[in-house]
Amino acid sequence: MIQPHSASSATAADNSEPGEIVPVLRPLLPLADRILPYLRRIDETRIYSNHGPLSSELERRLAEHLRLPQGALACASSGTAALIGAILAATGRATSERPLAIIPAFTFAATAAAVEQCGYQPYLADVAADSWMLDAERLLSHPERERVGIVVPVAPFGRPVPQEPWRRFRAMTGIPVVIDGAASFAGLADRPDRFLGEIPVAISFHATKVFATGEGGAVAPPAAVANAVCDALAPFGVEVNATPIRPEQLVRALKGR
Repeated sequence: MIQPHSASSATAADNSEPGEIVPVLRPLLPLADRILPYLRRIDETRIYSNHGPLSSELERRLAEHLRLPQGALACASSGTAALIGAILAATGRATSERPLAIIPAFTFAATAAAVEQCGYQPYLADVAADSWMLDAERLLSHPERERVGIVVPVAPFGRPVPQEPWRRFRAMTGIPVVIDGAASFAGLADRPDRFLGEIPVAISFHATKVFATGEGGAVAPPAAVANAVCDALAPFGVEVNATPIRPEQLVRALKGR
């Protein structure tokens, strides 16, 4: 029998103590004592930005962890910055002929913000019901395909995006692809042979991620980035074979012509 809701029971409920708050996640960053030796190394070198030794060491160690060749990973100030850099390197800014960037309807706001920073208009496409990801096969017949300048699949809930379907899509359509793998670091490390390759993957090191530095990000591997730089320099008779490619390296190469 259903008892009527009395005023006294409502008052008792209103005056009750709140239950324990269960957080969705608790960031786990290194304690200050573990960070201090690195800060002292910065004091010793007096290099505070622009490819310092600690940044280079992080890139080397991350490449080793992801089983990538040395130089095949580039760090950034954030996951969004990594995504923007990968997009600009893979395809450049939007054009009037191809102004659209297809992104999944289920994603984070930073994905749309990144493509907008590169001049593209975000175009939402539905995700597959079984994977919560964009379906490369379905996009082959997308009605706006001829106006699409880039596709940005996203790793939902940290589940990495497989490379092979998007390699086939890129080969069949000529449309560049960059993967927003912001939260997928653990999955990438488990199966880099499946989830890392020709298609650039942008990763986030935000405090809410499995591997966190508080803020930061990376592109892995930046082979497409290097290829785009080499293509841009070819008319000037400049060839760059070593990675990672640094701004000062490009300046020296151009001055040497």
